[in-house]
Amino acid sequence: MRKKTKNKGLSLVELLVATVISLLIIAAGTTFWMQQNKVTAKVIKKTYAESVIFQIAEIISSDLRKAGYGNATDPIVWDNSTKILSIKYVDYERSGCANETYGNNSCSFLIKYKQENDSLKREQNGSGFQAMNDPQVVKITKFDVDIDIINKTVEFKIEATAELGSFAITNKVKCRNWK
Repeated sequence: MRKKTKNKGLSLVELLVATVISLLIIAAGTTFWMQQNKVTAKVIKKTYAESVIFQIAEIISSDLRKAGYGNATDPIVWDNSTKILSIKYVDYERSGCANETYGNNSCSFLIKYKQENDSLKREQNGSGFQAMNDPQVVKITKFDVDIDIINKTVEFKIEATAELGSFAITNKVKCRNWK
């Protein structure tokens, strides 16, 4: 006589329940992953916007520290009516410029900065103003300068907006070569 054995394995109902539970877990994981990607994208955009403003501030600070090299007269001028910052210096790091004085030579630089059309723009030796930022990503809303002739310092402030809000950077630079 044969012994009856129970069928081993899952019934159709058990298999369907396990499939539904697995799909719910996958859906929850996918939703969490998508939300994390959105948060990460926002953090990256904010970090990028802040780094753009920081890099612009570093470039301006570098030019201000060089102001007055080569005995340039009025090495730093802030025209409050046009909102243009002008900086004059000789770039002693260039080949053949070690003993030059400011004037009409390839070693002399006149750098200008101005805020216009949601950008901070820079001009070098009359070459025309070029935007330092992409206004679709970071909009520069204000550029202001305060010059302290007695202490030979220049303080500038850049205000900007980006997708995630507004922010500002202020920097004060000691101009060592300003006579």
